[in-house]
Amino acid sequence: WTCFAAAQNISKDERQRQEIFRLILSNELLDVYDDIIMPIEKEKWERKYWKITDPTPNSEINEFYEEYARRVDYAKKYFSNIVSPLYIDDRGKYYIKYGEPDDRVISQGIGKPYDDNETWVYYNYDLFIDFVEKFGFGFREVNSLLEAVTSGPSNTKIYSASSLYLERETLHQKYSRFRNITNGSAGMMGESSFYRISDDLSSEKRIILESIPPARYSFSYNKEALNANISSSTFRAELGFSTIEFYYSFPLRELSFQQGKQIPFETLVEKQLTIFNDKFVKVLQENETLKLIANNQEQINRRIYLNQHNVELIPGIYNIALKLDNVSGKRLAILRSQLYVKDFSADTLSISDIQLSSQVKEGVSGVRNLKPNNIQVYPYVGNSINKSRPIYIYFELYNLKLNENNRTRFKVHYQVQSLSTLQNSALSSAIKFISHFVGKKPKQSIGSAFETQGDDEFQQIYLLIDFSGFPTGPTKLSVRATDLESNSEAVMEKRFLLK
Repeated sequence: WTCFAAAQNISKDERQRQEIFRLILSNELLDVYDDIIMPIEKEKWERKYWKITDPTPNSEINEFYEEYARRVDYAKKYFSNIVSPLYIDDRGKYYIKYGEPDDRVISQGIGKPYDDNETWVYYNYDLFIDFVEKFGFGFREVNSLLEAVTSGPSNTKIYSASSLYLERETLHQKYSRFRNITNGSAGMMGESSFYRISDDLSSEKRIILESIPPARYSFSYNKEALNANISSSTFRAELGFSTIEFYYSFPLRELSFQQGKQIPFETLVEKQLTIFNDKFVKVLQENETLKLIANNQEQINRRIYLNQHNVELIPGIYNIALKLDNVSGKRLAILRSQLYVKDFSADTLSISDIQLSSQVKEGVSGVRNLKPNNIQVYPYVGNSINKSRPIYIYFELYNLKLNENNRTRFKVHYQVQSLSTLQNSALSSAIKFISHFVGKKPKQSIGSAFETQGDDEFQQIYLLIDFSGFPTGPTKLSVRATDLESNSEAVMEKRFLLK
């Protein structure tokens, strides 16, 4: 009780400082930070955080902290309000997390049937945020600009809100969908159409916020940013460990190639992978020089470099930093990611992460990063899928029960669901699945479920999925496995944007 009372006895300014700091932490790090009760221990944790996230640890200046402090000062000055404990409005929250928006639309409400409102855009994340001014409380984030409209009957409010959305057409063509409401072509269904479209935009924003980093900070290193991407999947390893597969990619055209002695074009990229645990103690650092070659300029212009790095870790929360530096070039990328490493050590039925893949091959040898049974899975980096091309998903089942004949019996069911409210009735019926078991012929029948037998508690499954008949937008893939011998179930989900 004494410790709890001491933790609560902090000043208004200290409470505000802590709450603002929480804005840039991932959900997993928030759990760790909030579990620390004593203020002095929180300060120690914060110092470790800033030390670990310093982009130039060999210099006296921490650019990350300097930019964070600048954003906080700016938010307090220009986005302040009276609501504790932050005393900044929702625009200030996003400014601290992601900086100045890439674009911005401001609608003044003076003399009009709506309050002042704004839309901010961060194009790199395809993120659009709407704010409405609430008197005395600053600008608050809203799910629909209908919340800005202050007067008029229901249909008039819908028309006014649609007009506000049309002012955003310069930001993205998706806002043009409201034109059918303002010009009357939606007819009597105009009101329900408005709710469906605005709910769809809100749902898409929620999916994007789940997949992007908790904050965005970029720094000048006398080099331009390399357009690199990173993602990961978790699988079971031996002795209670889990295998983390990191995938990263970048376009060759952004690198500086030189004429080689034996190869027409070559360049070097210094790769540094560093992993910290949830206490920001370094648990791994690996350096590697990547020598990239190309036979001609066309290859440089068209190809994407793709690589994978496997690490075995104890289950828990980790922070990853990947640095990619084009030696003698003008491009540099420093990617950070927060990762929850799953625990597969229990003897119950479980499913690995669902890995997206552009291609899967069996019977491969002599290459790095093979799956068990000589399976090569080409990783698909990113969270957006082009539905014009079929894509593979790969996953593993663990701890299936063997019967008296040393056989397993299990059923796998897939469901793909559009998270767009405009398409909430479109489910797996619009999807074509072709199931594959390692070492067996593909299942020729196309459907969303199958039942089969095996001879091991461990099974590898991959599917070819054709999304061409499915609507675009935020999408959820669910895999449910049922062990028919033990009647146990396990479920895994994967969310992505279908374009």
